[in-house]
Amino acid sequence: TDENGNEQWVRSYGGGEDDFIWDVVQTKDGGYISVGETTSFAQSTSSDLWVVKVNSIGDIEWQKTYGDTEHEVGYSIQQSDDGDYVIAGSYQKPGSQTNDLYLLKLDNNGDKEWEKIIGGEYSDGARSLKITSDGGYIVAGYTSYYGNEPNQRDAWLVKFDSSGNITWDSNFDGGGDDNAFSAAGLQDGGYIMTGKTTLDNGQEAVLLLKTDSDGNEKWKEVFDEGTSSTGLSIDTVADTGYIIGGIVDIPGKTREMLLIKTDVLGKVNFNGCM
Repeated sequence: TDENGNEQWVRSYGGGEDDFIWDVVQTKDGGYISVGETTSFAQSTSSDLWVVKVNSIGDIEWQKTYGDTEHEVGYSIQQSDDGDYVIAGSYQKPGSQTNDLYLLKLDNNGDKEWEKIIGGEYSDGARSLKITSDGGYIVAGYTSYYGNEPNQRDAWLVKFDSSGNITWDSNFDGGGDDNAFSAAGLQDGGYIMTGKTTLDNGQEAVLLLKTDSDGNEKWKEVFDEGTSSTGLSIDTVADTGYIIGGIVDIPGKTREMLLIKTDVLGKVNFNGCM
């Protein structure tokens, strides 16, 4: 679209089976790169992680798949200063129904430079990746490792260096099923994260959590909308606070978009559904 939301062009990508794009960013050459999963072009038994590079008007320059087991998916992609791409997602363990966190580095032609597969006995995965000021990566997702229970996940932040080695990781356990969907770096060296936590009544609520530079929790806020809700994306608003985009279940309907603005301490300035 243009800056006023007027449609300029539309493209669709994929084959005869289910294909999904979960993230897209503009590239340094003015085009776009997207990541998701494909069944149409999969080499594995289920679906493969799928990357599509297009020019400024959406024409495909290249597309490639990655994966060799049962189900790989990419949820987040970023382009580094050197023009390479970094992807975070999940990798299904061979012969299992559980996942590991999947971190993948590609050159600017889509050729694999390295990959990292990280996880425990039960499911772990990534939902969001951002490049940090030191050239490393902050990944938000979920882990079952700390609780060691197959159906109870913790929200998870993992800091990687530029080579994909873990610098630190931190889990945040609200007592139920928790998940981190997005994180961002802050000027003070810390991180802000949003996702969901499960309340005592089984209802999901938006989670907002601030850490220091080593991933230690500084403060936490839980926004109970009176019905299940999840924070899916977060960004900073100059020096005035944070903006969260998410979803909320509306009784008698399906779901609506949720927007929450907070100050720098996580106190709500406004929230609303649309």
